[in-house]
Amino acid sequence: MLTMKITLSLYSLILFTLSLNLQSQSIDSQKSIVNFELDNFSFNTVEGSFKQMTGTLNINTTNLAQSSINACIAAETVNTNNPKRDEHLRREDFFAVQKFPQICFKSQSFSKTGTGYLVKGQLTLKGITKEVSIPFNLENGVFKGQLSINRLAFNVGADYGTFTIGDEVRLSISCFVE
Repeated sequence: MLTMKITLSLYSLILFTLSLNLQSQSIDSQKSIVNFELDNFSFNTVEGSFKQMTGTLNINTTNLAQSSINACIAAETVNTNNPKRDEHLRREDFFAVQKFPQICFKSQSFSKTGTGYLVKGQLTLKGITKEVSIPFNLENGVFKGQLSINRLAFNVGADYGTFTIGDEVRLSISCFVE
């Protein structure tokens, strides 16, 4: 009888632990951030960030097929520490924040890599959706990922030449949960 109680208790503990690992967690919009950088005039780098990330994050490292990310960030929060440039970035020719207030990512698949994990999914920016892959690690429960995208693929600043503004935008994502 004691063996049966211990087995049931162990079984209950395993189920409880698995259920915690499977629950989606709300993204902490105050701490989460997307930093970016891109070349400017081929010799300067512009750095900036987006804040107010919302959505859910569920990374199940024991069963990646049950993992998911559904996150959006407020386009109007673009910040390069240059108010005049930031206002211009919010306009129609760049992020068109009035028409497209959110930049969103929805995961489709996860895999383990030699150095961490990889999530593939759909990135929607300025009304254009493209598949992207984000290599990431979990550091103390924080999703840390990096990727590069081509701004022209999303019609961001398409009227500006590649000498003035580089095509490649390097993104660094830190996603905290509540």
